[in-house]
Amino acid sequence: MEMRRDRPQPLIFKNGAISRLAMAKPYHIKITDPKDKPLVLRFLREIFYEDEPINSYLYRIQDENLRYLDRGLYATSFVDDGLSVMAVTSSGEVAAIVLNENVRYGREKVKYTNKKLETNPIYPKVKRIVFKAEEHIDLVMGLPSKNKKVLNLKIIGIHPKWRNKGLGREMLKKTREIAELNGFCEIRSACTSAFSAKMFENFGFECVYTLPYKDHKEDGEIVFKPPEPHTAIRGLVYKL
Repeated sequence: MEMRRDRPQPLIFKNGAISRLAMAKPYHIKITDPKDKPLVLRFLREIFYEDEPINSYLYRIQDENLRYLDRGLYATSFVDDGLSVMAVTSSGEVAAIVLNENVRYGREKVKYTNKKLETNPIYPKVKRIVFKAEEHIDLVMGLPSKNKKVLNLKIIGIHPKWRNKGLGREMLKKTREIAELNGFCEIRSACTSAFSAKMFENFGFECVYTLPYKDHKEDGEIVFKPPEPHTAIRGLVYKL
């Protein structure tokens, strides 16, 4: 069933003041905090998942009633690390988000059988390919350790009204700044979108792993068949 593609509505930011200096630009980039979770969740559901290649593909071919079932709840947990950022316009719209995770030494990944995630059958399929890419990045670059802090850029989303205006690069610059201030050695990302991967590489990320979607199969079947140019998930690394 084809998803309805309504025009995205503005996401209004109401938590916290924005300085006059920040308003010199048409947007202000701030570190997200727990109070921002409802806005982050709404942005994920209404903007990010509608365009992200492998999520949008699965929601097109499966029951449309699954579109919002548990969708984005796990992703909002990254806000708790205090390393994620959001861009807010002078009129209060959420223009972009970047969700970053502190890859802690020795921490296990979320189990695919987590009961909170089982109600939506799409979620485990996406996590399996993302975790696979992240594990291959670890094989190439080495595991995080006490002396090697790694920041994992999990999600970047730009509102359609703000694309191709340099905001994505500004969000990456802010993420780099946060990583440097907190003593991280690398920024890593398993990137599912060809557009995001190109932006990352233009910023200075290096591709260390590529898994074509046609080669990722479960029970002998290709799981993801997103439209061109989204042909692979890529592991990208930025060294600080």
